[in-house]
Amino acid sequence: MYSRGDTRRSVSAAFQGDAPKKSGVCPPTTVKCAPLPLKGRCRTDAQCVGNKKCCQVKCTMECVDPI
Repeated sequence: MYSRGDTRRSVSAAFQGDAPKKSGVCPPTTVKCAPLPLKGRCRTDAQCVGNKKCCQVKCTMECVDPI
């Protein structure tokens, strides 16, 4: 069984299509959010500048430095 974060990363990867994969992983989160699509500043890593990745930060998606 996948954790919520694993599922979200898989969905994010599916939206990226042929975009190059960025290295690193999203920082872990322990926040429980309503089971709705997360709104935020990004939907995929391709929307983030440099090496930043689109990750869950609290109950939104934001471009952050990977770990």
